[in-house]
Amino acid sequence: MQILLPAQISPPRIRKDGSCSITFDTREMTAEEIFTVMSLRNSEGWLAFTLNQEQLPEAPTENADLETKTISQRIKSVLFILYKQATEKGTFVGTFESYYQTQGEKIISKLKDLIED
Repeated sequence: MQILLPAQISPPRIRKDGSCSITFDTREMTAEEIFTVMSLRNSEGWLAFTLNQEQLPEAPTENADLETKTISQRIKSVLFILYKQATEKGTFVGTFESYYQTQGEKIISKLKDLIED
C-alpha cells in the first residue's frame, strides 16, 4: 500500500540517539487519503520527498527496518542481560557501566589474540 500527497516539512527534531523526528503538513485530505494514512500507522517503509517539479526517486528494493539495532547496540543489550544475571546470582557487584567496561576489555583482548602478526 502506498500514498502520494503534497506536503510541507515542519521543523525536524534531532534526537539524542542521532535519529530525526520529521512531521509533514498536508493540504486538506479526502476520507480515502485519511483512511490510507491511518491504515499505514506504525508501519515501516521508505519516505521520499522531492521539491515541486523534481522527479520522484525510485524506491529501494530492500525493507526499511527502522527497529533494527546496530551490532554495537545488540552487544550492549546482551551484556546488560548478562550483567543483570550476574548481579542476581551475586557473581558481580557494581554498576552496569563498570561491568560493560570490564567485559568490553575482555572481548577486545580475545579479539586481539586472533590478530595474526
